[in-house]
Amino acid sequence: MDSNRGHLFRNKKTRCLLFLIDDLASLLYLSNLGCIEHNPFSAREDDLDRPDYMFVDLDPTEGTAFNRVVVAAKVIGEVLKQAGLEFFTKTSGASGLHMYIPIARKYGFDQVRALLEIITQLAVIAKRGC
Repeated sequence: MDSNRGHLFRNKKTRCLLFLIDDLASLLYLSNLGCIEHNPFSAREDDLDRPDYMFVDLDPTEGTAFNRVVVAAKVIGEVLKQAGLEFFTKTSGASGLHMYIPIARKYGFDQVRALLEIITQLAVIAKRGC
């Protein structure tokens, strides 16, 4: 695999080397190393600093019933609907859910993270009935 095919993505906290895989040999090489991420990266190659979507990963702690994860997704979904945001929910792993929220490619990861924090805080407030 040609290491020059990697792209270096930088943010304030970490440096992460991302590889572009465009042939079977590279895919098999990285798979053999056990380093294939099952969650897709949220930005495209032409602008790695601006995501196309944000996502919420809802994983229950040990002993937490799946229906509590579903309730959390529904409450977050209501906040997203009120904000006029479209979203898609899918199962993840054995007992979790992922919520994918498409966004315009004009925000950086810090802005997206801040928005998600606001959304989840609003969901907590809504669930508490405050």
